[in-house]
Amino acid sequence: KNIKTLDGVYVASIEENSAAKDAGIKEGDVITAINGVKVKSTAELQEQVAAYRPGNDISVTIMRKNSEQTLRVKLKNLSGNTNIVKDTDIADLGADFAPLPMQTKRQLNYNGGLMVQNVRKNGAFAKAGIENGFIVLKINNKPVSSTADIKDAYNTVMNSGDTDKVLFVTVINRAGVIKHYIVTIK
Repeated sequence: KNIKTLDGVYVASIEENSAAKDAGIKEGDVITAINGVKVKSTAELQEQVAAYRPGNDISVTIMRKNSEQTLRVKLKNLSGNTNIVKDTDIADLGADFAPLPMQTKRQLNYNGGLMVQNVRKNGAFAKAGIENGFIVLKINNKPVSSTADIKDAYNTVMNSGDTDKVLFVTVINRAGVIKHYIVTIK
């Protein structure tokens, strides 16, 4: 495409409602620096941007049609706003989670899911009625196969702008019946 520079990160696409789109960065641009620090790879770009928080303004130097421009970008979080996303702790759920034994997976003919263990009486799971031995299949309609999946769902809810912090949890109870629970988080 007759690009003068080879150093930088080519912008192949732009997400709707992203900080880059709001700042005027376009497909085909080549990002060459963040706040004056040159970036030559996606990893370097991510490292530079990661040093800042949602709501911070950064200057992004780009090459567009062989001319250099510097744009101001107000960073956003993954929810598309400038709130700082906190990494939260699923301990509030008041339960532990374990992978399903292969035998259980075969019996259920299901590859995902996590076994609920050590439900604590004042935890959110206990208050919702979820007990030891239940198998979590989905949270907020997304399949669960690892504690990372539970943490992702929990973080999404905790970092949302909603005042009600609620998880919709689909389980198989000990009787083998699929049940749905609403778990309210404080």
